[in-house]
Amino acid sequence: MRGSAPTKWARRWQEAQPESPLELVPLDESPLNSPAGQELLASGGLLLVRGASTEPPRFADPLHAVRLYDEAVALVTTADAELGELPEISDLNLLRGVTLLQHPAHNPLWPKASPWQDPSWEPRTAAELAELVATGEDAALLPLPLARHTAKHKQLRVIPVASELGLAQTAIWAVWLERHNSDELQNLVGVLRGRRAASSRQAAPVGGSAPKARKVTVQRAKSTKKTPPPGSRGEQLLRAAQKNQRRQGGKSATAGKRTRRSRS
Repeated sequence: MRGSAPTKWARRWQEAQPESPLELVPLDESPLNSPAGQELLASGGLLLVRGASTEPPRFADPLHAVRLYDEAVALVTTADAELGELPEISDLNLLRGVTLLQHPAHNPLWPKASPWQDPSWEPRTAAELAELVATGEDAALLPLPLARHTAKHKQLRVIPVASELGLAQTAIWAVWLERHNSDELQNLVGVLRGRRAASSRQAAPVGGSAPKARKVTVQRAKSTKKTPPPGSRGEQLLRAAQKNQRRQGGKSATAGKRTRRSRS
């Protein structure tokens, strides 16, 4: 599935289980809705599915579902757009000034996207969406890994949205049919979650709470993104966002002092 990295898991599995080869099958962005994905499930396979981070994916047959990790959100826009010089979207007001394109991966909990007058023009995949944005047609929100995977056009910029803004995140889930549950599948899920292939684990059926994923500490690479040039429109927008954040922080501190005084 686009935006995930199954090859690293396949390599770990092969190192731990050299006698059990793992076959990777590339699927589209909605594998649960595709004939190929449904056929893979029916044959006892495991799917990687993108869905809401708070609720397991649903399917006609009972599923086991384990959340692997959550995904941040990103804005995809053209490099010459006003926001194209920003290293990060740190104020939701900046998004409200952008016309967002409607597409299947747009979360209804994100800032509202503009509907298409002709639904047949709506892009069906993230790749089609990126090509459309590259022509100068407004901007779009996508899960960050999916945006980085598809928006590789030199005219595009992928700008992460600060997690502090609280936009709803997506998640990557591992799902398989309950009737095909086996020790081998459980071992595979353990590898997906960073455990040793021989360790024990328990999957959560859809409708229940997924087991809490083990936290993994990852050293972040130093950012190579530059700040907007002095005097540019991007710098003005960034300074306005920072000023608004400081103002909001000052208001909160003042409100806290008033509350303490009233209690005393």
